[in-house]
Order: sequence, then C-alpha cells, then structure tokens
Amino acid sequence: HVVRVALDEFKGRVYVGARVWYTAASGEMRPSKNGVGLSLRHLPDLIRALQEAQDRAKQIGVMDDTGGAQ
Repeated sequence: HVVRVALDEFKGRVYVGARVWYTAASGEMRPSKNGVGLSLRHLPDLIRALQEAQDRAKQIGVMDDTGGAQ
C-alpha cells in the first residue's frame, strides 16, 4: 500500500487529496476507498496535525528519527 497526496480540481475548486493506493492482481496501482479530500484552505492545518502526530509517535517510541515504524 502507498499513500498518495495530490492537489486536484473538482467542479472548479482545488482541493488536497490523500488516498491509499494498492497493487491490484494485474500489478496495476489502483486507488482504494480509504482517503480524504479537503479544501485547500485546510492544508496548513493538515500539515501541522501530521507533524504533531509524527512528533508524538517519536516521543512515545513507535517511530524512529528516519520515519520508520518500530
């Protein structure tokens, strides 16, 4: 599984989308149902929240400094 984050346009509005992609039996990468799309105005808050989650994961010892899960 891979998480892809992208800026997309829908009905004339730009949004940030994060979606889990998986490898299908054919070997092709396909988007799963797991994902979120947010208004671009929420991007700074999303970045802050993800940074805080990463900092907390490191603090409690479930992630190392390289970003790898332990």
